[in-house]
Amino acid sequence: GSDQEVTDWDDLWEVMWPDADRSSASRRTQTRIRDAMHVWTAARYSYDAFITRDGSGKRPGVLTRADAIRDRFGLWVASPEAVVEFLERLKGRYDLRHAASPD
Repeated sequence: GSDQEVTDWDDLWEVMWPDADRSSASRRTQTRIRDAMHVWTAARYSYDAFITRDGSGKRPGVLTRADAIRDRFGLWVASPEAVVEFLERLKGRYDLRHAASPD
């Protein structure tokens, strides 16, 4: 990749896993690298959102770093439930506007 891509990858790693060592061969590190690659790809291609359940359980995951990822990369990281809730709110606003407008 380009120098900028390398910099962006390093930045993302620091945002997602600030205290983790990428050079470790542990299974946990491999999982973190894979997770970071998914998020980095979404950010690189200017996606608006990244939907995941990772981090909604007992162990830290992508969702636990959602605010930091949004602040640094402008990528909304959300659970499927949060996305459905967001879409329902949008639909409610749409319905309210159209119910109030004259035909």
